[in-house]
Amino acid sequence: MSRPEPLTPEDEEELYELRSRVVRFMREEDVLRYGQIGYKLTLLKTLLENGVHDPETLRGMGAVFGDAFITTFDLEWVKMHGEFALHKRGTGFTMYPLALIGPGVDVYELFGLLAGGLEELES
Repeated sequence: MSRPEPLTPEDEEELYELRSRVVRFMREEDVLRYGQIGYKLTLLKTLLENGVHDPETLRGMGAVFGDAFITTFDLEWVKMHGEFALHKRGTGFTMYPLALIGPGVDVYELFGLLAGGLEELES
């Protein structure tokens, strides 16, 4: 069974680059709101509704989606099977957010479903 691997500096840089593909769509006055979960989800929803569906930007949206979980839950970015993942230490919970965002996805609904499962795991 594969174990989660900590991110290398190169991995951190790659995640930063992925996020930057989404952040470039933000208005300058909204930069300070980026730390808020609601803002991240609204940004993703707006981009999807406006037809931003190229594969690399979708992966970037997945990175931002994953960051929303880190803000709320005790998760960490790791590499599993060579892919970026969110992992909860001491459990078998692993999520691959870079692959979760695509056309037709309701980011609020998806976040709620996954957050509900994480809340059960934490209780």
